[in-house]
Amino acid sequence: MYAYCLRNVVEPYAQIEDTAYVWLCPTSGITSVASAKDFVNPDTYFSLKIVTPLLETLLNKHLPSVLNDSLEAVEWGVGTRCQGCEFESGCTSRAFATGDVSLVGGTKGKERSALKEIIRLFRTRNRTKMKPITFPDVTAGKWNDWWTEVRWDRLGPIDFGRSDLADLYAAIQSPDFNSVLQQMNPTALQQGYKLLCLDRSSVRNDSPILKAVLENSVEVLGRPCFMFPPSEDHAINFSVLHDPETDSVIAISILHCSENRVLFSKVLFGRDLSKQFIPIMASRIRFILSQSPVPSAQFYVFSTKERDLVFSILLDGFNETTTDDLQLCFAAMLDQTDVLLAPIVPPLLISKEKLIGSLGNKSKLDLQWYLRVLENAASTKAGTKESLQTEIKSIIKDGIDPVWMPRIAVISTAIRSTLALPVSRLTMTNTVALLNNTNNNVLSSDDMYTLWKTGELMSFEKAMFEWSSAIHEICNSIRTRISESFNLQKVLVNSLPPFSVSRLDICREPLLSRLLFQTQFEMVKEFQSVKEARFDKFEACEVEYQRPHEGFVQQFLIRSDTSLIQASMNRNTSDFKMYSWILADSLVDAAIKFNDLRFMNQVEYGLSFSEEEKRETLNSVAFAEINSLENDMAQIELRMPKGFALRGRKFFLYRRFVDFNTHKVVQGLINTEITALARLEREELRPLFLRLLGETSATSLRVSSANDDLQVEAQLFEKYQGGPLHLLESQRQAFQGVCKNVLSLIWGPPGNGKTHTLAVSALRLIEIAKIRGRTCRILMTAFTHAAISTFETKFTHLLSLSEYSSGDVTVVNLKQDPNNLIQQKHCVVVGTVWAIHKLLDKSPKLKGDFDVLVVDEGSQLLTSYASIAFQAVDSSLNLDQKRVLIAGDHLQLGPILKQPYPIPKATRPIYGSILSCLIHKNESLTYMLRENFRFVRELCDMVQPLYVDYGQAFAPYNSNQTMVKEAIGQWLESPNGDMEALMRASFESPWYSLMVSDMVLTFHSCAPNARIFVITPHRLQRTIIQNTLELHLQTAQSDLLRIDTVERMQGDQADIVIACYGFTGHRQMLENEIEFIFDIHRVNVALSRSKALCILVASKNLFQPSAGLSHFKRFKDASAIVDWK
Repeated sequence: MYAYCLRNVVEPYAQIEDTAYVWLCPTSGITSVASAKDFVNPDTYFSLKIVTPLLETLLNKHLPSVLNDSLEAVEWGVGTRCQGCEFESGCTSRAFATGDVSLVGGTKGKERSALKEIIRLFRTRNRTKMKPITFPDVTAGKWNDWWTEVRWDRLGPIDFGRSDLADLYAAIQSPDFNSVLQQMNPTALQQGYKLLCLDRSSVRNDSPILKAVLENSVEVLGRPCFMFPPSEDHAINFSVLHDPETDSVIAISILHCSENRVLFSKVLFGRDLSKQFIPIMASRIRFILSQSPVPSAQFYVFSTKERDLVFSILLDGFNETTTDDLQLCFAAMLDQTDVLLAPIVPPLLISKEKLIGSLGNKSKLDLQWYLRVLENAASTKAGTKESLQTEIKSIIKDGIDPVWMPRIAVISTAIRSTLALPVSRLTMTNTVALLNNTNNNVLSSDDMYTLWKTGELMSFEKAMFEWSSAIHEICNSIRTRISESFNLQKVLVNSLPPFSVSRLDICREPLLSRLLFQTQFEMVKEFQSVKEARFDKFEACEVEYQRPHEGFVQQFLIRSDTSLIQASMNRNTSDFKMYSWILADSLVDAAIKFNDLRFMNQVEYGLSFSEEEKRETLNSVAFAEINSLENDMAQIELRMPKGFALRGRKFFLYRRFVDFNTHKVVQGLINTEITALARLEREELRPLFLRLLGETSATSLRVSSANDDLQVEAQLFEKYQGGPLHLLESQRQAFQGVCKNVLSLIWGPPGNGKTHTLAVSALRLIEIAKIRGRTCRILMTAFTHAAISTFETKFTHLLSLSEYSSGDVTVVNLKQDPNNLIQQKHCVVVGTVWAIHKLLDKSPKLKGDFDVLVVDEGSQLLTSYASIAFQAVDSSLNLDQKRVLIAGDHLQLGPILKQPYPIPKATRPIYGSILSCLIHKNESLTYMLRENFRFVRELCDMVQPLYVDYGQAFAPYNSNQTMVKEAIGQWLESPNGDMEALMRASFESPWYSLMVSDMVLTFHSCAPNARIFVITPHRLQRTIIQNTLELHLQTAQSDLLRIDTVERMQGDQADIVIACYGFTGHRQMLENEIEFIFDIHRVNVALSRSKALCILVASKNLFQPSAGLSHFKRFKDASAIVDWK
């Protein structure tokens, strides 16, 4: 902001540097301006040009508007972020005085906006207004004091009148309004019901959340909670005090209780807290593990901040060597991604059997190596194949199943999940006062900090102990209140197993160990989300059986919101049916007892229950595949156990946990570990995958035949110059790098010919190999089938243009016919990493047999996934003759992860894509393509600012837009171009679906050969548009028409692209998803698929967000705007 203002003042008299960066002050402080630069991450550099449109909008529009607003017009609220604010007390008084919706405890800004949307629609429909609030004529400095001094308790019962809370209560009590809201904004209705803990099936909607606020009481929610156990044999409570000025830890209190008896207590403070804390905790953990039988145990803190501080104490305990105490504490107490910051063996979160999968098809030698790795032995064992399999099964079958309970449970989170309290922000003091109905004798953190600063250490230690004791009392109080109103086991559904400490000690190599932890963490998080949805009535779809349809297909009536299943329906045909749902009786808990892990990688005929499993699920669960959905009727194909009854019953549909690939990734990483061990014994080079990930730079890895190959390349360049196999300047530079280096990274903006360059490079490498009398087997992979198909089509076309035939060069798709692969000296094999795993598993001799590995859309392929493909080119004998080509764009969408992963200093970002990982510190091996073959100039100019900081500007080679001009004109002149008519058309079909459908039909009739994409951020919008289009077209998907989400469109292109963001007309909904909608990678993909025309359907809110994005604004500034008032 300062640089922008300064530039406007001093230019052109002085030049202001265009480069900016993100800098956070280190907790250790800085000694000089020069030392501050040491803390700058070079990855955070960016150009001021990128944010200039945002700054202009903020300074010239939003800031003057805010400054001109009256005090009454300012949006405000109270909540968890108010701690430390000087206005907190005044805002809290004002909230209670006016019945503000922010008093709904635990709601954040995103959640609160859904409630405000319900209130707004209710007032609009009933033509009521909020009663005006008149503020006293006081200065801003006196405002807080005025509100705080008003004695609202002397006014008797508060009459909220037309307040937020009163209208929200009236809205949920109105069945008519609920029906209207279901049509107008089903998302807001669902979010509101969920936030207010309402039962959709109840005749009268009584919200315990609202009751707690209106009656100043503590209410039990009654919904299942996964973050808090019904009991434990041992509880260890931590209370942590930190310095608010430096954020460093001052003291930590440890209280170990069992059956309401204190077994140990200690308050630690002073220097070297880690050295004090770790030995004590290690002894406590060993004490629990030494009990017979092993009891259950749980660690507790009050707040998330305290949990993070416990993590920091453990992390501070690392020296150059790792002690057994530290390893034990980490394995016992940490289960989040923070553990990856420590140089230790990560904890095991799920049984090794589920991670590794079946080893039945492994050879005896493979089994010997697997056993050696699992036992961490120095040599391989002898034995028969059967005995080795038996021994491996005994090791990996450790009985550990993923649990929902975090190792360190946060009490404030548990309270928000189980109870409704009449406070907007939970503190230890107000929680003790509300739950224990006693005077609040527990000191606040501010008071304890004062004791510490004044040196009253005895009083300080006593206060810290009382804080830890209060945690124990709060736990008992929560359970007591729940059991008074509900069955405790029905609410606290997560019973603790016996305490155990297990490590993910499969791989010794630290890089592989970390990737293994990420792989299991992603699997466990997905499993947990599926299981938690079983307890959430808002995640279940209620259906009622109607009649049989055909074969195993039955017809059901959808009783709940169809959007629950619309967004998850798979419209793509496949070779087998996934049966990705389970159908369970609504009156029993069969779905909760269903064992997802038993069937996680089973489809079709593998989905059958044993007699014991039928008894466990009360024979009330069947596997389901949703074939079609029309209005409220669904055709569902079932695989039912014998005796499963359908007639006269109501059911719920739940998602099933399906995972075919985790064990493939784990086996790929273990195979890399085995290769590393074998080569270490033979004193050979490490596997290529580990070398590329572990070394600072890969520039030293040169191809031995580089000089000779470059000479042939020069001859071929002259031969093909001016023809269809000609390489442009930047493409040739990239290919010359491929000839010289083992690793080459090719990247560029959308449409810059990355796939084309890969295909030409593959053909040129085969041609060089033929001329020089070498074999050249190329393996190509990508994350999506679409990217693989695009490369295969491109390469086959280029091959037909060359002097070689399909008999000279074989193209093999692993999905279809891999059998004739081994005999071919010159071939291109394409397939997903999962198909490659299957190939190498079936034919181990092919490991290292390929000469070139090509990865397209490398920004989408996880590093751990890539380890499978690297096995195909990894050979210790001729590593200097191998080549790896990875193409992609790290400014487009990357892999979807459940949680961010920390990146230790001085290491590669291994937890993201293989492209992002290897492009780090390999700038000399990275080649940017500078010619664009997709965009017309206008689109090219719009996209270019994102990339100018990474290389030279790129120029468009496509200027043909005549094909669509007539279609645009006809659509604008059509009757359906009237926005008001569209908005009046139907509640069932949102206006944007009607508009997009009309565009598609018009463009299709005027330009029948044009390929059209409709891109939506969400699957629900995709389904709505598909359903609308199917009313007018025989199919809403064809080769010339594709409707899908942004993620699935990456790597593809069309003549006309319609990016549909029509739902952004709901400003609150837009603000709820601000991080998702305005993610620069997602926006870049959505607006860069078109060759000739890109149309953005959106409301004005999209260009005026509270945290706007310049890329949308650039698109708007470069566009012709059709504006409906």
